[in-house]
Amino acid sequence: MAHQSIGTDILSEILSRATLQTVGRFRLVSKECNDLTYRSYFMHLHCQRTRTISGFLLASMMSHKHPAEFVSTDNNIPNIVSLRFLPGCARILACTNQGLLLCLNSRPKCHRIPEYYVCKPTTKEWQQIPNPKTRYFARNVAMMVLRLDPLRYKIIRLSEPSHLRNLNRKHAYEHCFRCEVFDSERWAWRQLEEMYLPYDEVLTSKPAISACGAFHWLTSEKNILAFNADDETWTMLSVPDAVNNKSYYLQLAGYQGKLACLCKERGREDCFELWVMEDYFGKKQWNKKHTLNTKPLQIEERFVSPEALYNAENALVSSYYDRVYFYKFTDGSFDAVKLKNGHYDQGIFPFQSDFEPSNLRICRRFKNHPRQRRRRSLQRCNEFIHLLGLGCRRALNPTLMFIFLLLIFTLFCSVLDEQGFNVNVSL
Repeated sequence: MAHQSIGTDILSEILSRATLQTVGRFRLVSKECNDLTYRSYFMHLHCQRTRTISGFLLASMMSHKHPAEFVSTDNNIPNIVSLRFLPGCARILACTNQGLLLCLNSRPKCHRIPEYYVCKPTTKEWQQIPNPKTRYFARNVAMMVLRLDPLRYKIIRLSEPSHLRNLNRKHAYEHCFRCEVFDSERWAWRQLEEMYLPYDEVLTSKPAISACGAFHWLTSEKNILAFNADDETWTMLSVPDAVNNKSYYLQLAGYQGKLACLCKERGREDCFELWVMEDYFGKKQWNKKHTLNTKPLQIEERFVSPEALYNAENALVSSYYDRVYFYKFTDGSFDAVKLKNGHYDQGIFPFQSDFEPSNLRICRRFKNHPRQRRRRSLQRCNEFIHLLGLGCRRALNPTLMFIFLLLIFTLFCSVLDEQGFNVNVSL
């Protein structure tokens, strides 16, 4: 035991000065190594000794803007994370464990077509990516980094068709989701097969939980919809049987790289349970890890709700007022963080990042690809057509646009005729 303790102390001293990428690789060595890097004292020591930040981004909406506030107990630097370097008014759609964000600018200056950005706030790097089929309403968006050197990531977008008449008759009583995947290696969106859920089952609006190489969403019927980012397949998982009833409030979370579930019994505000899925690629067995007692926290706040897990010992707990709590459930202590914006109705995103630059630029072979050149030409034509609309809030219909362009062409021909040129036009 003494040798094991000395070995743990030495590893903590070494890894607390390592990069996030090195720590991520070390977690794959063994279960003990994985547990070590998620302890509270190690994460605090690692943030102090390296240029690393760890916490949560709380997204909100105020006066048609989408500010995001960063909260943490290990990094007390104000305004350390900001999205003001992005063009326009961007809001967060998804976040990765490597500090990359997917943002949407729904109100560009020159046209009405929304713009998608992938950015790293700590280094203020950003890159616009091609647009998906924006005429469909997006329900859920998620992003995952598959490789860091060279950088490769995938984005999945679930949207609903605007007209039910496009569905087949056999799916008339089911929810249809249009699935699109963006791969940074191909630099293009691909449409997958449509995904269907029963009519009385919908996806919650919470951000997806990334664990074990898959995205996870909780449904209204307390099922877990999983999408594997490697083979791009769908799987339906079940929640723990002990809490699979209407008397429990469920919230998905990530716990030491695994899929976890925070459960709180309705009517009982003094405790909630933490369940963790073991053997994800095998039996998928749920084990009850902790029973978290929130009585010490309720002395200051009566109504609290678990939102996410910060590390192996701390949970992020929300309240009805303008503050959140980092609750250490091992000893009942907590740290209160007062929010500047007062609310966070656009999602809570776990955020961990370093200050090393990332290669977000488009590869030259994709940038000069004929398909990409055609897309950029088409985008420029669309921008020119919107500019011809003279800033109208509503775009001109095709008939009026044709008449408008015909008048311009006629005026151009008359000018050439006055200059002495012979113009023969046959319609």
